[in-house]
Amino acid sequence: MRLGRLLGDRSACQGWFRILRSCLLRQWIGCRGSMGRRWWWRGRQSRFLGARRCCVCFGRLPDGTDLSARWREAGEWWDGESAQEWIRYVSSGSRREEAFDLGFRHLPFSSGIVEEMDHSEDWSLRARKLRDGKMKHPFVSEPQRSYSTLTPGVSGAPYVPLHIASGYDFGRGVMLPEEAVQFAVMNGLPGLCIADRYSLVGAVELARGCREAGLHPLIGASFELETGGEIVLIAQTTRGYAGLSSLITRCHIEEERLLPILRLSTLWSLCDDLICLMGGSHGPLLPLLLRGCFTAASELLGQFRERFGRDRLYLEADVAYQPWDIMHLRGLRRLSEEMEVPIVTGGLVRS
Repeated sequence: MRLGRLLGDRSACQGWFRILRSCLLRQWIGCRGSMGRRWWWRGRQSRFLGARRCCVCFGRLPDGTDLSARWREAGEWWDGESAQEWIRYVSSGSRREEAFDLGFRHLPFSSGIVEEMDHSEDWSLRARKLRDGKMKHPFVSEPQRSYSTLTPGVSGAPYVPLHIASGYDFGRGVMLPEEAVQFAVMNGLPGLCIADRYSLVGAVELARGCREAGLHPLIGASFELETGGEIVLIAQTTRGYAGLSSLITRCHIEEERLLPILRLSTLWSLCDDLICLMGGSHGPLLPLLLRGCFTAASELLGQFRERFGRDRLYLEADVAYQPWDIMHLRGLRRLSEEMEVPIVTGGLVRS
């Protein structure tokens, strides 16, 4: 009866829970020792205060001195500052701290010109406010943006994202074209491609931002085939851009409203000067390879190779962290070797 009355009182249960939690926490900290107390406090400090420090296991200096703390700081990465690793130890009765440069740095947003910036709000929120104002008043000119130009040593990066979903691809991406350009500049990428579903809305903004930043823009779009799966089409020339626009228009007009589908017959008639990416975790080859229908996958790939040729058709390989990734990649590799179709690193970028 007394236990039921105690459990029925909510305030009493909360009080007993606080007492039990404090006792267990004190016992755990006492077992960890002084090093455990410092690690526990620094972990709570970085968690609740938002510090840019990552606590790792402590070690020793070459002379045998024990380290009392070790952490890493990202630094002001938006200005190109390199990340650093700090160590703290006690020497001759005094506490000392040393920093080591990790060597990893981003390209700064500005090209060496120090400007007074308002850091009271996040730059991504500021970009969205500009976008909201432009949508509300479409005839108002947008203020000039400054992008840092790439140095010759960085422009030869081996990776180019070929399947970015921008914020115009509703339900799939949130990154605006301006933010995608800044992302490429920060990571030293020579170019990028925005491939929204049945849309070229961000193409003009992407081309304008890449021209100001010194990058190579790739204009593309993704389509869902009538047989299932998605492909990415990238315009190679002005004629290819016109064909890409015609494909998007016909998919919206000729198919059911809000359910556009790309027919193969329509694609074959407008595939000139277009680069096609197949494969990937959203591609039409995935269900065939998982079912073991390698012959059907080869026939489908053969149809695309006949229309696009070997110089405008690529297999897109990505790691989607799914249980069938290994089987999928092995199937793509086998198709690439037998059909002589090159593989490129791709995958949908949803940032």
